[in-house]
Amino acid sequence: MEQSKFLENVTDWENHRPLLWLALEETKTGEVIEMGCGDGSTRQLHEYCKDNNRQLYSFDTDQKWMDKFLDCKSTTHQFHHVINHWEVAQQICPKPSVMLIDHAPGERRIVDIKNYCDHAGIIVIHDTQPPPTAADYGYERIWKYFKYIVHLDAGKNHEANDNRTWASAVSNHYDVTKWRGLTFNDGDYKLK
Repeated sequence: MEQSKFLENVTDWENHRPLLWLALEETKTGEVIEMGCGDGSTRQLHEYCKDNNRQLYSFDTDQKWMDKFLDCKSTTHQFHHVINHWEVAQQICPKPSVMLIDHAPGERRIVDIKNYCDHAGIIVIHDTQPPPTAADYGYERIWKYFKYIVHLDAGKNHEANDNRTWASAVSNHYDVTKWRGLTFNDGDYKLK
C-alpha cells in the first residue's frame, strides 16, 4: 500500500495513522496487533500487511463493530472477539513489531501498554491528548516505562475548550524521537 493511500482522509479520529505508517516502515517485518477495530485503521493495516506479507491480528470486544471488517479476514489477517480477557492478545501474539492501542474499555489501555512495554517493537496509542479532554485514559502513568516517546500534537479545540485528539508512539527498542518535527495533513498535525 502506498503512503498516500494509507494516509488518505486523516482526521482527528484517524490521526494515529501517520504514526502507524512510520512504525510499519521502521520495523519492516514482524507481526502487527490492532487492539480495537476501526474505520481509521483496520482496512489500512489489512492492505499494508497483505502487501508486505506481515501477519495482522485484530482484537475487539464489540462483535458488531468487528463484523464490519470480517471481509478482510484472510490467512494473513486474523480476527479475535475478546469476551472478558484482553490477555488473550498477548497469548496469541507475545512480541509484535507494531501494536495499535485504541480499544475498550478505555481504562484497560494502560494495562495492555504496560504489559507490552518490553515486548512490542513500537506501540502506537490513540487518544493521548493532555487534559483538559473529554477522554482521560491516564496515560501519564505509563510514559515512564518507555525510553522513546513521540506525540502527534493536534492542538486545541477552542470551541469545546479542550485538546483535540492526539496520538503517540512509544518504544524501548526503536528511537521514535527521530520523527519529531514531521508534519502531516498540511501541517495540521506535528510530531513533538
